[in-house]
Amino acid sequence: MLPLLSGVRVLDLCKLIPGGQATAKLADLGAEVIKIEEPPLGDYIRGVAPVVNGLSYWDLTINRNKKSLGLNLKTQDGRRIFFELLQTADAVVEVSKPGTFKKLGIDYESLRPHKPDIVYCSITGYGQTGPYMRLPSHGKNIDAASAGVRVRKDENGRLRVGGSASMSIDLGSMHAALGVVAAIVHKLKTGEGQYLDISLWDAAVASNRALGTAVNFSGQTIPVDPFQKGSQTTGPKYAPYVTKDDKMLLIAPVERKFWDAFCDVIGRDDWKDRGEWKGHMDLGENDPTLADDLADVIATRTLDDWIEALLDADVPAAPVLRNEDLADNPHTQARRIVADSTDPRYPDVKYLRIPIEVPGVEFSVTPPPALGEHTAEIMASLGYDDTAQQELAASGAIAFPA
Repeated sequence: MLPLLSGVRVLDLCKLIPGGQATAKLADLGAEVIKIEEPPLGDYIRGVAPVVNGLSYWDLTINRNKKSLGLNLKTQDGRRIFFELLQTADAVVEVSKPGTFKKLGIDYESLRPHKPDIVYCSITGYGQTGPYMRLPSHGKNIDAASAGVRVRKDENGRLRVGGSASMSIDLGSMHAALGVVAAIVHKLKTGEGQYLDISLWDAAVASNRALGTAVNFSGQTIPVDPFQKGSQTTGPKYAPYVTKDDKMLLIAPVERKFWDAFCDVIGRDDWKDRGEWKGHMDLGENDPTLADDLADVIATRTLDDWIEALLDADVPAAPVLRNEDLADNPHTQARRIVADSTDPRYPDVKYLRIPIEVPGVEFSVTPPPALGEHTAEIMASLGYDDTAQQELAASGAIAFPA
């Protein structure tokens, strides 16, 4: 973790990915994130595949650098302890259907009289208002509702959506973490708390640049066929091609200066006028033979040769990498985005660090906690001795590690 949010305490009432990913970013930045889990199951992300040597990849990604408090908020003692812990916290992050935590008396309006400066972040699929607000959804459902999926047919002719990562979850969790940090800064300046309504759907739609451009400048939506193999924003000059060594290069010399530089690299001055450059860009979509011509040219050199030549000429391009290519990629290694575990319990584990580089500061990770691993520590900090903790555990209000 990085020490940028050192001294900030966040109460994490989330299960699974969207909220857990948001609080993981806060934990990676140094906040003390206390994961409040209801026994006996807690966050069942621990059992989601892939699991290697008893450790779920998702648990490592989402719950690293956190503490776990086994606390049953459905009991009177559990809620009382929560309110005591609330007095020590800067923020609360929760994921639930709208109204769920109101029934337990731990929604923002219920907490504010007890802690006026609390930052309370609610993460939902579609927000606290609107006709979809109670619609249950996984990530791809929200991607679909925000024009973020492309439908394909498999070999049996059945409809499928591509990819595994959910754009809405990634964007929503990032904006939730950003909102919490901004609200804490606001609190430090004004003493005021804040309620944050974070919708995964909002985040996905707000990041749809094609829609934003249409709404702002044309007043029309841009028609995109969800079954279309490509996108209207690509053309021969902004496309992937196979290299001599059967790898793939994505070129993008769509501005005039970059196209001229690309033509210099390939020794084709006669191609420099192949384009229209309306609005300073030309994708080559009106040149019917350009795609085949470019394919022939790119096939004459290896991927490494192309990257070196285009880098020297300042031409936009990139290798098209697969997941299995990334770990050993020299740029990945230079950026240290993949790091080895320093925990003796998981010597073979690698993790992806938060993509924020602070010069002179090493990023470190503590593995995800067991359910209730820090219950005794947190309860002791609230003034409960061993006898009181055992009595609360016997009543079912708190839980220790199994």
